[in-house]
Amino acid sequence: MEHLQEKVKTVVFPVFSEYRVVLVVSSDIDASFKKRHGILGTNYNLAGCEAAHQAIPGKMKAFLFFRPGATNGTVAHECWHTIHKMFGAVGACLDNEAVAYHLGYLVDKTTDLITGYLVGASRQTRSSTELSTTGIGSAGRRFRSGWTDTRRSLRL
Repeated sequence: MEHLQEKVKTVVFPVFSEYRVVLVVSSDIDASFKKRHGILGTNYNLAGCEAAHQAIPGKMKAFLFFRPGATNGTVAHECWHTIHKMFGAVGACLDNEAVAYHLGYLVDKTTDLITGYLVGASRQTRSSTELSTTGIGSAGRRFRSGWTDTRRSLRL
C-alpha cells in the first residue's frame, strides 16, 4: 500500500468573515477526505475522482481536494464552487468583478500548491537510488497519467 502524501495550505479571505479554504493536494484524495471524516461529517467514496469540494455547513470553512495532475479547468471548476459557497455564506451578491477577483486569487493559490507538490515529487523521484537515470522520465509520466486519465469530478 502506498504511503499517503499530502500538501496542505489554508487560504483565508478576511473580507468574507475570515472564510477559510483548506487546500489539499493528495496522492489519494479518498484517503485524505476520510482522514478528515470528523471535520467533514461525511463519508463519500472519492476513488477515481480528480477533485472534490466540501463546504462545512454552519462554518466559515471549506475543503478543496485535488490530485496532483488536476487540470486548470478542474481547478477553476472546484474553486468556483468554493467562491459561490463563500459569497452565499456571508450573503454577498455575486458581483461580476468581486467573483472574478476572488476566484482568480483562489485558483492561483491552488495551482501554486499543486505545482509545489509536483516539484517535491519530482525531487523525490530524482533523488531515489532505486530508479535508473533512464527511468526517471517514465516514472514522472506514470506519476501523472493515473490521475489525469480520470476526468471525473465529484461535487459534494
